Amino acid sequence: MFKENFKGVQAESGEFSNIPEDIYFVIVEKAKETQAKSGNNMVNVGFRITQGEYKGSAIWDHIVFHEKMKGRNKHVLKVLNQPCEGEPVIEPSNWIDQELRVRVRVKWDDYRKGFVSKITQYLYLEEQEPGKEVKEAKEKIEKTFGKEEEPPLSEIPEANKEGEDEIPF
Repeated sequence: MFKENFKGVQAESGEFSNIPEDIYFVIVEKAKETQAKSGNNMVNVGFRITQGEYKGSAIWDHIVFHEKMKGRNKHVLKVLNQPCEGEPVIEPSNWIDQELRVRVRVKWDDYRKGFVSKITQYLYLEEQEPGKEVKEAKEKIEKTFGKEEEPPLSEIPEANKEGEDEIPF
């Protein structure tokens, strides 16, 4: 238990802004090892956009290490220049300051009851043709979870260009 002083502080809604759908250059600012509710290992990753109109905005992702996600997890580790062959030790603190590109989509979130910006793809800094391994991982994910349908553009709210300053972990 602790005591906090809120004298003279205005309450704020705490609503997050959506970053529009696009591909962004980012740097890993935070990476924290934790566990998902399922008990699987998970890494909360905070990124900062480094170029363009939304430079300085934050976006984050939760990477769950699950049997059905091993192909995607391996791809993410490769993009982050991390060991991913055999049985590597995953050390999220080594992800800090890694630069990459991410594809962001605006999707409905049942938990938040609204549209949110989500990272849907991890990309190398330089454009590369996806290799056989990446194509197979994508096919496996689509076979396991099905293809995701995009919401109609008319349902996607306008984004606040200011973005968020803080990564929430």
